[in-house]
Order: sequence, then structure tokens, then C-alpha cells
Amino acid sequence: MSDSTPSVNIRQLCLQLKPILGSKMDKIYTAYMAEDKEGQQQIEHYLQLLTAEYLPSKLEQNKTFLLPPAKEKAAGEYHIGTVEYAGKDI
Repeated sequence: MSDSTPSVNIRQLCLQLKPILGSKMDKIYTAYMAEDKEGQQQIEHYLQLLTAEYLPSKLEQNKTFLLPPAKEKAAGEYHIGTVEYAGKDI
């Protein structure tokens, strides 16, 4: 396992949470990158709590969360449906 793997996983968590929590996730990721090992571990635990709260899944589920498109990309001339992410309309 390379040293970059944890930051890649943290980046993925931040990307998954960003549609729900917005620019807060950019700030959290920037803080993670600036922290020492102990600070990074604290942020990792915080992200795990956020993930459990906002992207809940059961242990036996193997659910994949695909990132939703940006509102600008999803909008069009005709309304076909609503984008749902983590149980909430985006």
C-alpha cells in the first residue's frame, strides 16, 4: 500500500459528501492535506462519522454511491426527473 492511498480514500469520501455538505468538504479536504499524521487521523474519524450520518448503509449492503452530476449539467429544456443522492433530492 502506497503513502498516497489514505489521501485518495479521504478525497473520495469528501467527493461523496460534497453534494450534501457543499463547500464545507473542500475546506475539510484542504485541512486534511495541511495536517500532520495525528491531525489527519482526527479528520479521518470525523469523515467516517459524517459518512455514517449522511450516507448510511447496512453492513450486508454492498451499495455503490455514484457522484451526482452538477445541477448545471443535469438541467435541461425538459424536466425528466429528479436527481436523488443518499436519499435526498439534489
